[in-house]
Amino acid sequence: MSRPHPLARLTLSALAALVFALAIASPAYAVDTEPQLDEAKEAIIMGPSGEVLWERNSHERMALASITKVMTAIVALDSNIPLDQVCTLVEVPLQGDAQTAELKDGDTLTFEQLLELTLVYSANDAATNVGIAVAGSEEAFCELMNAKAAEIGMKDSHFMNAHGLEAPEHYSCAYDVALMGRYAMENYPDIARIVKMHSVTIKRGEEEITFPTTDRFIKEYQGALGVKTGNTESGSTFCGAAERVGVQLYSCVLGCETGEGRWHDTYELFDWAYGQYGSHVLADSSMVVRRPHFAFRFGQRLDVSCERDLTCGIWPDEGYSYERVMTQPNVLCVPGMPYAGAIFSQGERLMGARVWECGHELVKVPSFGPFNTKLFTGELLPPATPEAA
Repeated sequence: MSRPHPLARLTLSALAALVFALAIASPAYAVDTEPQLDEAKEAIIMGPSGEVLWERNSHERMALASITKVMTAIVALDSNIPLDQVCTLVEVPLQGDAQTAELKDGDTLTFEQLLELTLVYSANDAATNVGIAVAGSEEAFCELMNAKAAEIGMKDSHFMNAHGLEAPEHYSCAYDVALMGRYAMENYPDIARIVKMHSVTIKRGEEEITFPTTDRFIKEYQGALGVKTGNTESGSTFCGAAERVGVQLYSCVLGCETGEGRWHDTYELFDWAYGQYGSHVLADSSMVVRRPHFAFRFGQRLDVSCERDLTCGIWPDEGYSYERVMTQPNVLCVPGMPYAGAIFSQGERLMGARVWECGHELVKVPSFGPFNTKLFTGELLPPATPEAA
């Protein structure tokens, strides 16, 4: 279902400059700081349109660990298997320290529960069973994963399994991972929903078992949206997404020596980026910008103001623009009538749109006529001189 244009509810006859002021500024100061990372061998923070805000070695191939499971979920959802479909599971032989949900041959879970265990608890046996449910085997599923990676534009990535445990020729890079994370969060509402969960509960026989999330970021960081943790012999990893001041950003750190270092470096990337964006008021709902004539009563007018505030972050090295539209000039207005609107953007990013409407309270304007001026009332004439006796 396509989204309506932000100004679709305006009946507009022309694109024109608004006749009221919009308090627009275009800051242009350079970013002269860098995030201070402790451990990440590779790191990136990516803007809402996929622009690289800062990076370190972001195209070097490394193990991405369980961040792999984001691609597993993407391919799984592309299969259009119903989320409530019941899957009969197989026990998966994995290395002894691999995190699993201890799934056994013949166990049953819904497809949605498998995805939740995969993304939230990072269960490797759940991820493998997702691949089997979709493609019949993990090998066939990996072919789908690599085809999807190529479609997204992940040029330095290759997948050999559905879970992310280290294997020859299983690799990615920070840029590709952030690209994948952005793609998943923007195109798969089920992934965006699941990665916000703090735990998953399944029923095994008569027993209910709860599996906690591996993602500390979603519980601790203001504005956090997910996405996925990872941990292998090559180091701790994380792909993250967050939103503040109307700006959604994506990060990746690879090759951190410790789990704690992974979180420190992720928080530092987001704190640094949002510190650059700042917060700017683009439209102020308390500002009356015009008072056009009321259609049905002479001498009455209506206040025009926007429906609600628009506050958004603006990257400092780029100006921003707005497209303004209005109704025909000099029209008579009625309460609630859309009067004008504006769409704000920075580069390819749509920052928001606002509509300015006529208010519901009438404003009385003093009547005016040529015979009511001071000239005709005598107030501008010199005082009368008494007549001589």
